Amino acid sequence: QKAIDLQDRASALIIRAKTDSALLLLDQAIRADRSYYIPHISKSGIYIQQKAYDKALTEIEFATRKNPDYAEGWVIKGFIQEILENKEEATKCYKKSMTMFTERINDPSKKEQYLPNLMNRALSAKLAGDESYHADFEELRKSGQQNEFVNHFIDKTNSEIIQEFFKLK
Repeated sequence: QKAIDLQDRASALIIRAKTDSALLLLDQAIRADRSYYIPHISKSGIYIQQKAYDKALTEIEFATRKNPDYAEGWVIKGFIQEILENKEEATKCYKKSMTMFTERINDPSKKEQYLPNLMNRALSAKLAGDESYHADFEELRKSGQQNEFVNHFIDKTNSEIIQEFFKLK
């Protein structure tokens, strides 16, 4: 619980752009629970915004080792690999996340998360250059609930998606 509390406090600092203080709290959260992967994801996001991409990659690698089933972590790892111009590695990460999102989509116990997982799989497929994203986007469009998402991302390049995700300029 201590690690979660420290992570929550760090998140509040990140929102207020107090990243140095947030990094200190995130390090404390990691020390409090060495298996907790979320602080590494938060640190990775800070480092991406600071354009410290090697540090960001190190942190996301910690996160994906601690929780290899966290699909969103693989997407972020793909983003970082892409920023570092490692397109082949980025594509592997996106495809790995697509598999995980597909497993969630097909899991009857996760039925209430069907559309968000479909949305995430579509975005991962688009980033990976996998044309299956068109079918997912069409299904999202037909649902009537995700039209804004589809319209927003359908024509964006990977670079534009990454810049927007991390508010990079």
